Amino acid sequence: MFPRLFEAEVQGRTEQVGAGQALVLGAGAVRRLRAVGGPAQALVAMAVGGQATVPGGDEKIPLPWAR
Repeated sequence: MFPRLFEAEVQGRTEQVGAGQALVLGAGAVRRLRAVGGPAQALVAMAVGGQATVPGGDEKIPLPWAR
């Protein structure tokens, strides 16, 4: 069985983050996270009012955990 990974692209640089690892991103950093190798879960913390966009879109999406 392969460990579940996330691929994190931040400001054009791509890294892999595995089980038990942490990724700390600065405020305002453009980022894209993607599960690799199947379903995965992540613990996410951010400031109240955080929003997201999808690639190629301009719509701001409110995030339930940032309310």
